[in-house]
Amino acid sequence: MVVFRVEVALPKNLNAAKRRIVKHESSDKVFEELGEKEVICKIELRQLLIKHIPERESDINFLVYQCPFNNEGKITPAAFEDWVKDFAILESKADRRPLVQEIAREQCGTDYDSAQFIESETVAFYTFSWNTTSEGTDRVVKLLKKNKIGTPGMGSVCVYKLSSAAPLPVDHLLEGKRKEEEAKASKTMRDRVMHDYKSWWVAGRRPPFEIKSEIEAGAEMNFDYYANLYGASVIAGVGLATNSSVMVVASMLISPLMGPILAMIFGIATRDWKMACHGLL
Repeated sequence: MVVFRVEVALPKNLNAAKRRIVKHESSDKVFEELGEKEVICKIELRQLLIKHIPERESDINFLVYQCPFNNEGKITPAAFEDWVKDFAILESKADRRPLVQEIAREQCGTDYDSAQFIESETVAFYTFSWNTTSEGTDRVVKLLKKNKIGTPGMGSVCVYKLSSAAPLPVDHLLEGKRKEEEAKASKTMRDRVMHDYKSWWVAGRRPPFEIKSEIEAGAEMNFDYYANLYGASVIAGVGLATNSSVMVVASMLISPLMGPILAMIFGIATRDWKMACHGLL
């Protein structure tokens, strides 16, 4: 079984953090104590906020990290109050953290443990990582792309192949669908053979995004591509001049033209016209 590791990093929602601080029952005391100061530095601001709202330490660290301090690392209480009460900065960015959590729960099961699904938190990001199968990876990439996770301003998505993993991952959602299909299938020999063949074929196939990445790398116009193309042209020219079929065939072995051809065909098959044009040109 081919095992993949999925890692997702999501930026925290600044608006949500602001709301939780401003709407807290102790926020009035915070702004009242801030009003007694002319300016306040990062450390003092963090200590003051944690003093009155200790249960929101994660949000406080994020706010202090994002707060627009001056070059000396200070801010006036009025400027901070105006900034923290402004909810329009990141209004367009929805909180996609529950979505990623739900995807991971579906793949790792509802009773997942830290060995299967890991969620951690930094000052400005939530990070998620888990192992999954080839078929599960393909579904994850499609879901994340559909929800614009991994686009500029919406975090990053990394998927890489593992040489080994223990225990082997099981996509619980897909596994449940397979069991339903087995229960609905009749007990004839033909249906059993077809079901086993389908299971073997699906488990052994590579995810489309991995194939696309390799084809794009093979069609890239870099120094290696032009060096191989030049060498193949010289060998083919010598072969034609000396009427040597062996040299002509040898030039085909090092010719990199198959990369753009594959990119063009794969782009047309998947309706990725940018990739198809890149292979054609």
